[in-house]
Amino acid sequence: MYSSSRKRCPKTKWALKLLTAAFLAASPAAKSAVNNAYDALIIEARKGNTQPALSWFALKSALSNNQIADWLQIALWAG
Repeated sequence: MYSSSRKRCPKTKWALKLLTAAFLAASPAAKSAVNNAYDALIIEARKGNTQPALSWFALKSALSNNQIADWLQIALWAG
């Protein structure tokens, strides 16, 4: 196996860390975790507990069209 004895400069280390973080954030597992949390909020709202979902929507500055539709429906359920 190849092993380099030279040290990387701090900028290279920073760039590698940033690139790794970007790949992890874009991974299907990361997106799945976000979707699971969102789905849990929607399911809870369907059961009548609308406040957590409405609070989540209030914190978001940009919503997709589907999220806007969910928000409107949950707001109607809340009264």
